[in-house]
Amino acid sequence: NFEIKFLPYLQFNPNTFQSPQVVAKRALILYALAHASNGQIARYKAKKWLQKEALWESMTKTEQDFLNTLFPKQETRTNYSWSIEAAIVLNWAINNSERLSQIIEAFSLANTTSTLTSIPSIGSSTQAYISNASYRPLSEIFEENILNELVTSYFRDIYFSQEPDFTQINSALSFERHKALNWLRQFNDIKEWEYVATDT
Repeated sequence: NFEIKFLPYLQFNPNTFQSPQVVAKRALILYALAHASNGQIARYKAKKWLQKEALWESMTKTEQDFLNTLFPKQETRTNYSWSIEAAIVLNWAINNSERLSQIIEAFSLANTTSTLTSIPSIGSSTQAYISNASYRPLSEIFEENILNELVTSYFRDIYFSQEPDFTQINSALSFERHKALNWLRQFNDIKEWEYVATDT
């Protein structure tokens, strides 16, 4: 049994949520970054797409540097490949027709539970996706955020106590969802993606 010890985390204030259009832009950026982890040509296409769709200015400098690097480290590419999980949960938050897999999967798109059907493909127009973005019931987003907060707390506790993990939870998948939804909620008044934290 785990509990949220930082009580302000339970304060559900829909007025602090990012706008759906801002969330749509961040989902597209994360989707492009995950695509870019597949190699040099993929990075080139992702960069050109983000620039064409006026999303480049909404990226962090670190993200821009990754797309500008000819031969990034394998560790960096792997880290950005996990951006797909953050993109999926943000896309889910602004599209009622999308679904999320359970957090025990190897990765969300490994089965047919999670869907990413509404997000535009690399190279296509993003205008309608951004302008039409609207939240699913905010209580559903909040509940998903709380679930992944509890998972983060669980893995933090067993790490420091050096106890074994007896769950089937994919901690990396859950972490990406937790981070993305903390940013969406602007938890702790953190608005910028590069500063969002999960150390609650």
